[in-house]
Amino acid sequence: MGLERIVKASLAISAAGIFAIVALDAPSAKVHAHEQDQGEDDLVRIGLSIAPDFLNLNGKDRRLVGLGSFIVNAQADCDGCHTSDPANEYLGTNNPYFRPPINNPAKYNQATYLSGGNNFGPVGPGIVQDPTSPLYAGPGLGPNIISRNLTPITQAIPKEDTTFSPSCRSCGPVMTSTDCTWIVAVM
Repeated sequence: MGLERIVKASLAISAAGIFAIVALDAPSAKVHAHEQDQGEDDLVRIGLSIAPDFLNLNGKDRRLVGLGSFIVNAQADCDGCHTSDPANEYLGTNNPYFRPPINNPAKYNQATYLSGGNNFGPVGPGIVQDPTSPLYAGPGLGPNIISRNLTPITQAIPKEDTTFSPSCRSCGPVMTSTDCTWIVAVM
C-alpha cells in the first residue's frame, strides 16, 4: 500500500513538472501598449468628446484642439494639479465622484479649470524669507510648490507661451513638441 502511494505521488509530480516545462517553453504572444495604436482620428474624437463644454472652438483647428484635449483631459489629467482645489474641479451636481442621485454627467467648473493655485506644500531648505510671500512655508522650510495657471486669460500665460511644457513632462509620458502644439491649441 505504501509503495502504491509513492508511485502515484511520483507520477503526479512528474506530470506537473512536464506540464510546467512545456508551458514555459511554449511561445507566447508578445503584446505591447504601443501596438494597440489609436489613430489620430480616434484621439481627436475622444478629445472632443471629453473636452469641457465651455471650450471655445472659434477660429481654432478642431483636429489640434481635439488632440490637445485628449492629452490635457485624458492622458495627463492636467486639471488634477492645475486647479485651485480638487473639490472645485467639477460643478456642484456634476461631480462624477458623487454617489447617485447627485452625480449628473461630469461638467468642469469653468472658474477653476486649469486655473492653478493648488498648494503642494514646502520642498527643500528654507530660501524664501519673506513671511508675506505665498511661497513662504515657515522658518527653515523650503518654498511652497504652487501649481501655475495654465489658462491664457487675464494675468495667466499668453497663448504663445509654451514654457509650461517642460514642467509638465513629469505628469505623463514624455511630451514631444507636437504634443505641446496640441496642448497650446486647447488653450
